[in-house]
Amino acid sequence: MAKHFSVLICSIILLSLNFSSCSNNQIAGTGTDTSTKDVYASISGTILDVNHEPAQNCVVYLLPCDYNPVNDKSPDSISIDTTNSNGQYLVSTGNAGNYNVISISDSSRISLRLNLSLQEKKTYKIEPDSLKAGNSLEVSVHEQMRIDSGALYFEGTPFYALISSSQVIFPILPSITTPLYYTSKDTAHNPILVSDSISTVSGKKMELFNALLIMENVTDANNILIIKHVAQIGGIVTTAEVASLSSYNTSLFSVIIICPSVQNSDAELLDSMIQAPVIVCKHQFFGKMGLTGPKSGTDFGSADSQEAIVIVNTTNPVTNGFSGIVNVYTKLKTLNWGISDSATVLAKSNDSLALPVLFCYEKGQLMYSFRAPARRVGFFIESNPSISCLNDNGWLLFEQSILWAIDN
Repeated sequence: MAKHFSVLICSIILLSLNFSSCSNNQIAGTGTDTSTKDVYASISGTILDVNHEPAQNCVVYLLPCDYNPVNDKSPDSISIDTTNSNGQYLVSTGNAGNYNVISISDSSRISLRLNLSLQEKKTYKIEPDSLKAGNSLEVSVHEQMRIDSGALYFEGTPFYALISSSQVIFPILPSITTPLYYTSKDTAHNPILVSDSISTVSGKKMELFNALLIMENVTDANNILIIKHVAQIGGIVTTAEVASLSSYNTSLFSVIIICPSVQNSDAELLDSMIQAPVIVCKHQFFGKMGLTGPKSGTDFGSADSQEAIVIVNTTNPVTNGFSGIVNVYTKLKTLNWGISDSATVLAKSNDSLALPVLFCYEKGQLMYSFRAPARRVGFFIESNPSISCLNDNGWLLFEQSILWAIDN
């Protein structure tokens, strides 16, 4: 794809998705034939200011919903217009598809109409949109991301921010939620979704973090689910097999997750003294990582035919919002369990054995035989097939475990 805008637009203003004045995305074709070599369909409309008067000199963009301002070429001249004295504009495209209409005033106010489907060679007229002021979003980035000279951007808009410091501030955003994406130089054509719904309440601060996911077969559908959920809470994901761990500087990562797909035979290759926080999602590694004693069936194991857990600690951030019996699977699956007298137990199995299935250690807390080099979590996902059966409760506990481990 061609180079992106040379001017860093986001230093002036950034926007996000769908807010109240733009909730109606219905359009009506006037029947006017726009058939030319360059034009497939056109959209006309009116932009109003905060006083509901016509807004003059607003820049209006027509952009594909999947537009990537970091890598995609600049919009064609026919896809940009400036409102006249009556607040009117006309923008066009040369291709069918789903588009966003974005208007920006010289006073840094925004309107956005989402997901307009253009499937015919017509001029479509849409209802007036009103400009809105927004709030700020501050994103703290990992040092490695600054070194990589990556970028943050909002898909379907012209706005992005190059990462040149440890913090990126998007100054004016509508008071709604929106996906934010990150791309590094190495993944320029494979952007990572930072969050499904970042709150843009004024002053909201989101921490991005580097996560190393130890797994086998990264393309497995269940592994992809884990990657997605880590990315949704701000994780910039690196995947690795246990055998290749020696090539990574684990101190560069905010958290390391030992996923259920890791083979039991790899246990001896894991370093229990890793200085980064670790989430362990396989009971065979509890002993190796020092979370429990070394004896299978006594110190750690798995509990079959389980669907729910019992929250026994409601004050820890990992279990925030949960209490009592909580379903974590959509069907009966297996849970990891581990026993250690010094662990902080957060949840137990929902059966007569009441085995610890979610537990943690603070940095410096005594584990089975040594003190935790960083925060540690023993998590209940026992196998890859169990991942696809996690419900919203299970995923939220997983995400809150990660955020606690990195103290975010």
